[in-house]
Amino acid sequence: MLLARGERTGRALLVAVLVVAAAAGGMALRSSIGGRDQIEAPAPDRVEGGDTQRTLLVVSPQDGEDPVQARLILLLAHDLDSGESSVLLIPTGTLTEVPGHGLQLLRDAQRFGGTALVAATVGNLLGIDIDASAEVTRRDWASVFTRVQPLEVEVRDRLVEVQPDGQRTVRFVPGVSLLEGPALADLLLFRNPDEGELDALSRTQRLFDTLLEALDDVDTFDELFADGAPMIATAMPRTELTELFAGLVATAREATLDQRTLPVTPVGDRDDDAYRPDAGRIEVLVADRFAGSIPSEVTAVRDLQVLNGDGRPGLGAAVAERVLPAGFRVVLTGNADTFDHARTLVIVYHDDPDHLAAANRLVELLGVGQVQISNTTQSVADITIVLGADFQP
Repeated sequence: MLLARGERTGRALLVAVLVVAAAAGGMALRSSIGGRDQIEAPAPDRVEGGDTQRTLLVVSPQDGEDPVQARLILLLAHDLDSGESSVLLIPTGTLTEVPGHGLQLLRDAQRFGGTALVAATVGNLLGIDIDASAEVTRRDWASVFTRVQPLEVEVRDRLVEVQPDGQRTVRFVPGVSLLEGPALADLLLFRNPDEGELDALSRTQRLFDTLLEALDDVDTFDELFADGAPMIATAMPRTELTELFAGLVATAREATLDQRTLPVTPVGDRDDDAYRPDAGRIEVLVADRFAGSIPSEVTAVRDLQVLNGDGRPGLGAAVAERVLPAGFRVVLTGNADTFDHARTLVIVYHDDPDHLAAANRLVELLGVGQVQISNTTQSVADITIVLGADFQP
């Protein structure tokens, strides 16, 4: 395991002062405890309606893999309303609907559509709107850890790397070591050949917690974000990114940061490294930790089947990008009976006002579509979208 966080003292000496982030145009909070400057969480700011959280999905692809797959997926969140922060580790072996590609392992979304599709898939799985995503490679993680400082970590198990020729090389031995950037990046993403992903994620969680502890120093924090943290390439504005990490750091110090792994159950034997999401526990998790990211438009009529009726690749993912922020969820994707559909169809199975309103909202989001009422029954989805040649991604 990693070293436990030391006990903090002198809480009565806490004095908050504002610190202007250099060249950022934003502000971070600094607190001084016993002469040491520390990061303070942003003050809670009640936001009306949905999307009261800063959320960032961090995806690390596996080096040297062909095809490329996701190696590590972290969902970081800071709630602007409550001041709470969360780190959700998501197994890449989770079996879920990848928009446009059907039921797949989550890690394969990386090769189908890159980090953007991984983010759309995770948002679809959880039923939330993720603000931004960042692809952080092994080299990027090494840069992050190099900017922080060498970290003293305790490795619990003997970690062995298997070479392409089958030769085994010991990479980490049990005990306490002072590790620098590249070695820390290797440890963060390391998998023993005989261990399951959930075991590796528990080690990742402890190391990420140690990273947050190291960032609980203003100079170290500023060093990481001094020039916009280019190793965390994301569309999220820098002020929001620093606000998110400040919340994570401060709540970690206060032992209120919620870190957990997505609730899943193994599928098959351990060698399969596949997991089925626990829908009931995930629903409770989202309501507890990510309610501020649930789209405000969510209604009971939201489960979609998306069928490609034109044959062009990537249409399902394009649909997901448009409909997920409006509260819809893609539960099934595939091909239509033929690829000669000229017009996009939005098919409902009930003619009540709620279903018709949802269908018309989808036409608005897609920019095309003709609403049809089907006499058949559908037990999987509330609405079926058959994409035609008129749909433009």
